[in-house]
Amino acid sequence: MNRRDFSKAGLAVVGLAAGVESTMAATGQAYYELRTYELRLDIDISGINRFMEEHFVPEMKRRTGGPVGVFNVAQGRLSPSLIVLLQWESLEKFPANTELAKGKGSFSQAWKEFESRPMPYVLYHSTLLKAFAAHPRIEVPPPGNQGHL
Repeated sequence: MNRRDFSKAGLAVVGLAAGVESTMAATGQAYYELRTYELRLDIDISGINRFMEEHFVPEMKRRTGGPVGVFNVAQGRLSPSLIVLLQWESLEKFPANTELAKGKGSFSQAWKEFESRPMPYVLYHSTLLKAFAAHPRIEVPPPGNQGHL
């Protein structure tokens, strides 16, 4: 099993958990997917940044209906890496990567082109989280306040 098949299979297993809890309507809480891509040092990573900006973020905003956060880690223990935060309304809407790549649309084509090149990351971790009842959704900071505490 190569790394691409392994990562797709791993996300497919997470998708099977959809029967455990069904919708945000039942609990009022969203689900978050936190991905950490550990980037390679030996190749140009501009391709993943371009793919995220031009294809992945717009597609995930369309699918999730919510905010999509993509953050570059330039210094520290996980550098270089890319952190992606997605908000899902329910586990039923949480797709496996194999579902994202299916179809004939522009995103599917961009995904296939992206995967045909050398992968710009060594591996990625995907963690599925359930929001706290007191903080059920991601709150996006107001414009002009990004990146400041």
